[in-house]
Amino acid sequence: MLLRLAFGGNVPKLGVMPAVATGPMIRREIGDDHVCLLVFDRPESGANIFDAATLDELNEHLDSVENDASLRGLIIASAKKSIFVAGADLKTLLQQAQSGDMRAFIAHGQQVLNRLAGLKIPTVAAIHGASAGGGYEVTLACDYRIASDDPATRIGLPETTLGLVPAWGGCTRLPRLIGVEKAAEVIAKTPHRNGPGKSSTRLYRFRQTNRCRWSWMRLSILANRNRHKT
Repeated sequence: MLLRLAFGGNVPKLGVMPAVATGPMIRREIGDDHVCLLVFDRPESGANIFDAATLDELNEHLDSVENDASLRGLIIASAKKSIFVAGADLKTLLQQAQSGDMRAFIAHGQQVLNRLAGLKIPTVAAIHGASAGGGYEVTLACDYRIASDDPATRIGLPETTLGLVPAWGGCTRLPRLIGVEKAAEVIAKTPHRNGPGKSSTRLYRFRQTNRCRWSWMRLSILANRNRHKT
């Protein structure tokens, strides 16, 4: 079984989930507007997590995105009812800590998310449900973050409550977005936040009506494409 981090009150809880995915964990869809949609949807599980296989799959999708010159933007989303990405697989982390392989796993995650951050097209994370740890860090690697106003949407970096450091960008990208003082509070003191609130992390609300149609997000991407990095 795999362990995942779940939010409950102010204290993270450990839950169990299927250990082996039986199919692709990320779907890639490209619309007529040449905006790519990457949808996290771990098979036979109510939650998405980051394990080595998911990182490898995301890396392969980024290969395709980088090599497709026709793409005009990228949206990252989840197909789960109340989970965006719940973070890293804790059982694997514990095993890697004992075997000495954790450093390589962390480095691989950094490399993949750095590729996402370095894309030459606009990128948006459409957050609905719990976005914790590595799940939050993948949104920080995007140019924009849009969160639903659903009560299930909780965002945070709870690793420090388990003696871990947010090493996939939480300690670097978040301070650049909201400043060192606010980032330190999020990382060290606040296990989760309910929805975007009034935070200055460039999170914007959207209502969760017909989640499969990201039309206005696509329009925003297309409108901002000419102002984006080159």
